[in-house]
Amino acid sequence: GLPRHDDAAAARRVAAGLRRALLGDGYGPTVWHWVKRLADAGACDDRDLDRLGQLVELAHRYDPNATLRPSDFVAFVNATPIEDPVPANVRVMTVHKAKGLQFDVVVLPDLDGRLIEQPPTFVTGRPAATAHIDRVCPYVKQSLQKLLPPDIQRLFVERKAQAVRGELCVLYVALTRAIHAMHLIVAPSPETEAPSPATIAGILRESLAAGARLEPNTVPFQHGDAAWHALDARPPALPDATVEHLALATYPGRLHLAASTSHAVRGLARENPSGLEGGPRVDLRKRLQLGNVPARERGSLIHAWFELIEWLDDGEPDDAALRDAARRSGVRRDNMDELMDEFRAMLRQPSIRNSLVRPTGSSTRCFELWRERPFVIRLGDSLLNGKFDRVVVTLDGSRASCAEVVDFKTDAVAAADAGRLETLVEHYRPQVEAYRAAAGKLAGLEASRVSARLLFVTAAVVRKM
Repeated sequence: GLPRHDDAAAARRVAAGLRRALLGDGYGPTVWHWVKRLADAGACDDRDLDRLGQLVELAHRYDPNATLRPSDFVAFVNATPIEDPVPANVRVMTVHKAKGLQFDVVVLPDLDGRLIEQPPTFVTGRPAATAHIDRVCPYVKQSLQKLLPPDIQRLFVERKAQAVRGELCVLYVALTRAIHAMHLIVAPSPETEAPSPATIAGILRESLAAGARLEPNTVPFQHGDAAWHALDARPPALPDATVEHLALATYPGRLHLAASTSHAVRGLARENPSGLEGGPRVDLRKRLQLGNVPARERGSLIHAWFELIEWLDDGEPDDAALRDAARRSGVRRDNMDELMDEFRAMLRQPSIRNSLVRPTGSSTRCFELWRERPFVIRLGDSLLNGKFDRVVVTLDGSRASCAEVVDFKTDAVAAADAGRLETLVEHYRPQVEAYRAAAGKLAGLEASRVSARLLFVTAAVVRKM
């Protein structure tokens, strides 16, 4: 959408569109869309695609802590070391270097180091995690620690707990690099050893071998099929399940320690109302962007055109405005005139028109209109981010008294197909409920004061929720 770099007005429009996409969809989906367009255009070789895939992964990792400045994402990418993919069958690296990568088989041979290595020079304390340090004590051996005041003794306990947590976090990263097989190699028990040592190997022995002695050249614990590589690689059909269940059940591989391959997410989980469509059922074709590309482009174009309408009783957008919106949305269709005629026919339908005209009411009331407004709100332990198609907020003086969410749907469904329409209404219900919750929170309204309606614009059918 920016053929001339010296066109300042076009640059502002493109920048605004990119910022809306980054805020509404997130960095991961937005960067993935750019990579897909590059790949579809044949602009990348295999190595380029590998590197761009790593960029997409970085974008998803950045999303939970994203700021409002795209330059912060650039700084995050520049500051995050990502190993260049190489074709070697066997690679040797530290656990820290393996962050963000996964391998068919992972072998961990160095697990006998102590959880707490050399003691620190001093220990410190602070009243809260983000407060300044207010206590410092030189490190003394354990026999002398009991002579110190109780609050100073706690500094030593907290320092030890912090060191152990750090080592366990490193172990977690190591265990979640495996796709099919995980091999943990530890030293056999020495002749004079009594309790399990304070090492990762000791933790594994207590957890998996009940603290029993480990004899040389033995396998004290094994779970799964050692011949996983000879199995049919096709995953079994699963009932409706979460992504975590699918990831854990895809390949039953040999695991000396059962471990999930999912990544930890820092900060609050992030959800998008569009991702809630269908409730617990997941449409992988939609998630993977499979299926009818022209239909998706048509839907995007129709949404862009409806965004142009403030109040329909003030007039319809002209052809120039429709073509400009199509150009800004990146849709170029040979049948543009036909699509414009289809859009104008939608606007002539009474059910659609009545949903887009200025609401009637007493002279003391006024209305606020949100069109394609992005939002990010906190709901419980999650961040809900998305974009409203249209919200009409009724004001009583300076305060909102009620609101209605209007969501456009471009599904190819006939008005006479009542069964299909009801199925679609239930499919979209979780998404619409999320929009209602978001609108209520932004407008300061109780849930009961926020209504919603679905506009199936192709069938000219309106369903109130």
